[in-house]
Amino acid sequence: MPDNRSRHSSMPLPSGNQSSCTATSGLTAAILGTAAMGSMPSLLTGAQANLAYLSGAALPSPALGPIGLGPVGGTPGSGLGGLTAAALLARAGRRTLVLERSNSVGGAASTYKAGDLVIEAALHETSDPHDPCDPKHDVLARAGVLDAVEWVPTGGLYEVRGGPVGAPFGLPEGFAAARAALLARFPAAGAGIATILGDAERIATGLGVLSRGRAAFRDPREGAAALIKLGPLVRDWRRSLSEVFSRAFGDNEAIKCALAANLAYYHDDPDTLWWVFFALAQGGYLGSGGRFIRGGSQRLSSALARAVKTAGGDVQVRRRGTAIRLDRNGRASRMAKCGLQFHI
Repeated sequence: MPDNRSRHSSMPLPSGNQSSCTATSGLTAAILGTAAMGSMPSLLTGAQANLAYLSGAALPSPALGPIGLGPVGGTPGSGLGGLTAAALLARAGRRTLVLERSNSVGGAASTYKAGDLVIEAALHETSDPHDPCDPKHDVLARAGVLDAVEWVPTGGLYEVRGGPVGAPFGLPEGFAAARAALLARFPAAGAGIATILGDAERIATGLGVLSRGRAAFRDPREGAAALIKLGPLVRDWRRSLSEVFSRAFGDNEAIKCALAANLAYYHDDPDTLWWVFFALAQGGYLGSGGRFIRGGSQRLSSALARAVKTAGGDVQVRRRGTAIRLDRNGRASRMAKCGLQFHI
């Protein structure tokens, strides 16, 4: 975006289905920083709002910069990101509008019926949001929906068999249980197991605390301890999953598969998957355990929509935002929908 833009330039919304922001289940902390309510943007695109959901906070895109507080907030798209951001804005006292082009809210976080069978539109296993170290914990509590649905434990994370692993191996939840199971199956890889699980635990718990933003430092000791835990993150900031695993395990493909059998949750190529991303997501599963929403993810989407309306906002379906208007500083100021505009 050029710096010499006109006073009110326009940023068209992405051409894809804006309502279908990926609701990424266990990838709940892909963004590593958070923002306090005082710097929350007044308008988030669907993509920005989805990143806000992942991080447990509403973050402005670096391209847009911080957006000043105003009386109106808007989110194009009603995926989990857009709905969560809208609920936070509405509960903060702003007049909030969510626009959804489809017939119902939720985007990928929705269900449909085939006869009497309720079918989940996508995989929506997630780490336990009731764990205070889970990045979703604070944001869903602030949105008023943490206890609006039932989070059903999944038990062990997964079982993998065949290929380099051979006989079935089940990875249990809990770092201690996971260490014990891996050591029992791969006793020669003890040092690598300790390093990988130790780093993942420190990254997941440290960033989980810091996802609360300024609130993490109300107790300075807790905030400082979380920062200290991020040593492995700094050390391996630029490394891929493949690089970190190869350093720990060499060419032992069996233990790599045992530790990352659910790789497809996150990516399809360990050579390009960011290690910190994997450690944060997989560490969340290991630390707090997996959860499904009883009745499907549509229950959470609907609860968030109700939270928006209860707080005085509005959610409109079968409405399409066409462009975000920017002011001379590149900050969102208006959103156009179906030939109409409202000011931010």
